[in-house]
Amino acid sequence: MSDDPAATWWQQNRFRTDTPLRRLIEGFEEIADSAIPYHWIPGRAEKLYAERFVVWADLAEETITSLLGWPKAGIGTVRALVTAAREAVALAQAPPFDDHTDAAAAVTRMLEQLDDYDRRLLSARRWALQPLTIRQTAEHLGVSPINVERHTPHAYQRFQHLLAQPVHAAVSRHAAQLSEHLGPLTEPTVAEQELKNLDLDLTTESGQLLLHVAGPYTPNGPWLERANTDALTQAEGVLAEAFALRGVLTTRDVTAELAPLGVPAPMAERILRSRPHLRRFADRWVRWGTTITDKAEAVLHVSAAPASADLIAATMGPDYHPHVIRHALFNDERFSRTTKQLWALRQWGLTEYGGIFA
Repeated sequence: MSDDPAATWWQQNRFRTDTPLRRLIEGFEEIADSAIPYHWIPGRAEKLYAERFVVWADLAEETITSLLGWPKAGIGTVRALVTAAREAVALAQAPPFDDHTDAAAAVTRMLEQLDDYDRRLLSARRWALQPLTIRQTAEHLGVSPINVERHTPHAYQRFQHLLAQPVHAAVSRHAAQLSEHLGPLTEPTVAEQELKNLDLDLTTESGQLLLHVAGPYTPNGPWLERANTDALTQAEGVLAEAFALRGVLTTRDVTAELAPLGVPAPMAERILRSRPHLRRFADRWVRWGTTITDKAEAVLHVSAAPASADLIAATMGPDYHPHVIRHALFNDERFSRTTKQLWALRQWGLTEYGGIFA
C-alpha cells in the first residue's frame, strides 16, 4: 500500500461510488462554505465542474458515480477533486502551527506540500535567480516545451495558494523580514549572508524560494533588484539630484536620501562605492568629473571654503600643476577669485577680488 495518506485513503474508499461526498468525507461540513480551489486541483476539474460547483456545499450530494457521469470526466479528475475535498477538511481541522517556526523548517514544510513535478518546474522557472528557458526546462524535466508553458502558471497558482494558507504563515513572516533587511536593492553576497543567518543557502531550492517570496529579486548587473521597483534607476536619480543641489554629501546624507526608497543604511554606502563618477574625501562624497574644472569644482565643494590653485592641485593629485589649474579657473564661469591667491565657487556669492586697480 502507498505511503501517501491521500492515495491510501482513495484506495480504501474508491468503491463507495454511490455515497454522497458529505458522508464519504468525514468533516465535510467544516468546508461547506469554502470556495473550491480549482487552481490547486490537477487535471480537468476546473474546466468540467467550475461553472456548476463553486463552493464545497455544491458537491455535498454528489457521488463518485454522478461526477463520472459528466461528459469527458475521467476517474483521475474525480479522484483529484474528491481528494482535494478531503485535504481541505484536514487543513480546516489542523491545529494552528507555532508562528515561531524557523525559516528552514517552514520552507521545508511548504515544499513538501508540492508534488515533485511542480517543485522542479518552479525551481527552474520561477525561484531561480537565472531561470531556465522553456526549452531548457523541458529538456531538464523530460517533457515537451508546450507542457512547460501550459503547466507553469497553474503550478505557480498552487504555490501561491499554499503560501496564503495560515499553516505557512511563518514562510511569509521570514520572507518579510528578509525583504526588510535586503531592501529593494542588494548584492548577491549580502543576500547569501542573510539567508545563511536563517540556515538557508542561496544555491539551494529552499533558499531561492524564500528569496523569491521576499522579492522576488532579479539580477541587474552586479545587483539584485526587487522586481518591478526600478530601484537602481531610482537610487541613481535621487543621488544625481542631491549632488546637483548640494555639491557634496556625507555617507549619512546619502543614507537619509535613499531611506524613502527603502534602501538600508549599509547598502546606501555600497551604492556610493559602486558609482565610478564619485570620489570620497574622508566621509565627504563629490562628483568626480573628467575635466580639470570638474575636479576643481569638486575639491572646492569638499573644502567648503576658498582655496588656492596650489591646494586644489595637491588635492587633485600629482598629475595636476597649479599653473594649469589657475589657467582653467580663470576661463570658467563657475569660479571666482576672492583674493589674489584664493578661488571660490561663484554660486557661494562671495565678494570677488577685482585686482589692484579696483
